[in-house]
Amino acid sequence: MRLLASVLLLGCALTAGAAEIWRWTDANGVVHYSDNPSPGAEKVTISAAPPPSGTGPLPDAPPRVERPEPRPQPFAYTRCGVRSPAADETLHGVQAVPIVLEVEPALQNGHRIEVTVDGARVTAWPAESLSYTLPEVFRGSHTIQMRIVDAGGVIRCSGEPRTFHLRQQSLLAPGRAAPLPTRPPGN
Repeated sequence: MRLLASVLLLGCALTAGAAEIWRWTDANGVVHYSDNPSPGAEKVTISAAPPPSGTGPLPDAPPRVERPEPRPQPFAYTRCGVRSPAADETLHGVQAVPIVLEVEPALQNGHRIEVTVDGARVTAWPAESLSYTLPEVFRGSHTIQMRIVDAGGVIRCSGEPRTFHLRQQSLLAPGRAAPLPTRPPGN
């Protein structure tokens, strides 16, 4: 307890600033501090206390630790491709073919859809549309593929090519019977 009191007294003396501090040990071995000298006391030299906050120069700020900014994860599509027509689907008697695409997650700002049919880009395809009807597709097998391109021209997603077939009747089909000759009127 006496030691605690001595330490508190020393703390008070330190805040006093210019006062002299004296230290001595009594007959019981207890160390005492005082601002009045006693017989056998020795003077304690204490450096000046720092000025109260706001009254002197500011202490140096602790060094600033540079933390790297978290890198944003690049956006990635989980799925993109042709939903319809189905793979190897055969369409009969049509000339216009409706195409439906799927993109997950949704198409991002600045990204556009490009579609090719048989390797040629469909320039009429709306850049942000997931469906479009190809106006004139002739009979035969066709391959359609889609991709998503960002504003910088980088391909962000490329769907698998999808083949579909278009069958149309022809007047020249070999299995068709020849037309009957027409008789001139009056015969």
